[in-house]
Amino acid sequence: MAVSLRIAPHAAIRNLSLLGVIIGFAVSVPAAQLKEARVTQVVKDVKLLPTDAAERPAAVRDEVRDGTAVRTGGIRAAS
Repeated sequence: MAVSLRIAPHAAIRNLSLLGVIIGFAVSVPAAQLKEARVTQVVKDVKLLPTDAAERPAAVRDEVRDGTAVRTGGIRAAS
């Protein structure tokens, strides 16, 4: 018994159209922007730089909200 794997032309067009719509939707939907985070580990020198306050050392469980920068490093190699 032979099985035909051919698809009718109208079904192929419908499937390709549906695939195009799905890909177009996936590309056009913007990703959610991160608005806050939490410090889970501090290694060496980590500072939080809020826009409305002075720079301070980061501590575990500190919340990092939108508008706060994080500076890492501070240990420089000898030249």
